[in-house]
Amino acid sequence: MYKWSGAYYTEDRIKEKVAQQYNADDHPIQATKDNVSFEPNKKGDNTHRAIVTINDVETAVPQFSEVQHWVDGVTSYYMNIEHLGGLTGVVRNHIYDYVIDGIVGLGTPGNETENPKVIESYLAAHVRILNWRTVSNTVTLE
Repeated sequence: MYKWSGAYYTEDRIKEKVAQQYNADDHPIQATKDNVSFEPNKKGDNTHRAIVTINDVETAVPQFSEVQHWVDGVTSYYMNIEHLGGLTGVVRNHIYDYVIDGIVGLGTPGNETENPKVIESYLAAHVRILNWRTVSNTVTLE
């Protein structure tokens, strides 16, 4: 499944739309959906850009530079952890118990929004064990 400009498309249909746009830009050789492919953007936001390949020459189609693509139905939903008093974040010795009462929409394609860099760092801490406190919330994922 693909999403572009607020609408959802099958793979064949979006490739047809990309080829139509490419052809509307007055290229000497007309493209078909078989000339269209998608490659991930390097922004880390799970979007893809359309590429038309004719005679081994690749041409990006700028109008299709941020297409969302769900591969094998993999999707993710994100939410902030809400602490007492409406603050967001996680506090140690707390259990955050969420009831998910619904899901709206298809979420974000994929399961990685970033490719984090591994950075070596150190932390010193003084540890005191306190009682666990449960913070309960209800949320609808969109």
